[in-house]
Amino acid sequence: MPPLISLVTPTLNAARFISETLRSVSEQDYPHLEHIIVDGQSTDDTLALVGKEGKRVSEILCGKDSGTSEAINKGFERSQGEYLWVLNADDALAHQATLSVLVRHLEDNPECDFAFGDMRMIDEIGRTIGARTFSPAYGQLELLSDRRHLPFAGCLMRRRVLERIGGFSTSYKYSNDLDFLLRLTQHGRIQHAGGQTGVFRLHAAASTSANIMATGQETQAICQAFLKQPGIPKEVQEKARAIQASLHVHAAGVSFHAGVAADVRRNLKSALAYDFRALIQLNPWIYLAGSLAGTRGMAVLAHWCRAMVHKRFLYSLNNFRPWMVA
Repeated sequence: MPPLISLVTPTLNAARFISETLRSVSEQDYPHLEHIIVDGQSTDDTLALVGKEGKRVSEILCGKDSGTSEAINKGFERSQGEYLWVLNADDALAHQATLSVLVRHLEDNPECDFAFGDMRMIDEIGRTIGARTFSPAYGQLELLSDRRHLPFAGCLMRRRVLERIGGFSTSYKYSNDLDFLLRLTQHGRIQHAGGQTGVFRLHAAASTSANIMATGQETQAICQAFLKQPGIPKEVQEKARAIQASLHVHAAGVSFHAGVAADVRRNLKSALAYDFRALIQLNPWIYLAGSLAGTRGMAVLAHWCRAMVHKRFLYSLNNFRPWMVA
């Protein structure tokens, strides 16, 4: 019997997208799989769709929770698999052999604790707009400096990770994945398994998009706390100022989309002070132009940017690797 895989899907009013998620699990060629749905008391058709299309759903846990971290941890506690991970209700597995590929990588590389692949990026209605590719050496430096989407859809980890670092922190509501992966890299090894394994949906209703300021603040706090820890790797220490610069550019972007012009300029000034190379890219100049355009002008420009980044061509432009890890 092959090792059991446990997938945990937290849901709350996810009827709009969950059918594709369920189908991607049902179509997997891996034979030994449990799929646990943790629902936070949905009021739409989420559970009806799970009952109708969740052919490989093994358990549904229903009850109020404080957010995705608590929901994921509930699922992990109920799971029995040697390998496990999270599949969000608006994402999907890339192809029918995804889980087989990930298990094979973990079986062939016993030192690896977390296997991931590239992600196909789709828009709100499921059209492909690009791909998020990751370096084979993806790790702490990229997690700290690269604010594009994390390797989250189409991944698998060993259960021993939970014994080492515990589950997802309930202190973070929007950037809990970043916190978890940074802690994982301190106590385990992550590796690229090759090829596309996940499908990640970009849409305005996603919690991080709908709460951009809170997400940005959590991201900043997580990265800053990590940089202050003793014993961080030499590679990270050597690029600490560049990382700080990239975090301030990100904070400027968050303020740009939130409509706080003074904070845009303040963060860009801080980025320049840490490392001027952080400004040798297009985004910070868009943020600066918006901050000088007045409240209405910045709002219009920010809305246009959010819409355009979900288009195939402009997503590709936005997908360049950060200068410090290129």
